[in-house]
Amino acid sequence: MAIEAANASWLTLVTSSAVVSAIVNVGWNAWSKRVDRKREDAKEAKRIGHVYLDIALQLEGFVKRCDARLYDIDRGLAEMAAEHNQSYLSELKPFGMSFDPEPNWSELPIRFVAKMKVLPDQYASTKAWIGEQWEYWADLDDAYRLEEQSIAYYGLKAAEIAAEIRRDIDAGIADNAKLLEHFRSEIEQCMEAFRVHPKDIALIPELEAEFTAKFPQPREIA
Repeated sequence: MAIEAANASWLTLVTSSAVVSAIVNVGWNAWSKRVDRKREDAKEAKRIGHVYLDIALQLEGFVKRCDARLYDIDRGLAEMAAEHNQSYLSELKPFGMSFDPEPNWSELPIRFVAKMKVLPDQYASTKAWIGEQWEYWADLDDAYRLEEQSIAYYGLKAAEIAAEIRRDIDAGIADNAKLLEHFRSEIEQCMEAFRVHPKDIALIPELEAEFTAKFPQPREIA
């Protein structure tokens, strides 16, 4: 009986040790997988963060080009007014907006991608609208004034989106305060002209809608 009891105790001890060992192994494996998953999630979040940062930097590159374009148009219009010389304006290259290289949109949230993809299309649509005005009624000065409005409007919009992205990924603040001031100054001049003489200034559709909402005009009674 003593031998049987000893054997039973030994068997119980071995079995208990095996159970404890199995439990420890299961717990260790679960903890290890959880740590690995957190590590991989952190690595993926960091990678996606860099994708967002690249998009913000591309937007900020467009903002800088917009600023330079405004100065180029101002110079060209000034030379044309003073010297009847259109050579500087004629040398300006076509100006557009695109993401190059284009991000892998499929790994980003749909709502964000939709906002990003529509921005170049909106800019191109306004550019095409300006071309139509040039074809039907606008002279060279009018067309370039409309382009200045478009550049200021979309330059400011791109800067605001880039700043929002930077906030979301904790990437600091871009050093572009002077550029934004340039865009806002251009838009504010147009807004003041519209406020005083709304029928005497041609505006791109985006600004006309914005200013009309801000300064509604009295309806004319026939």
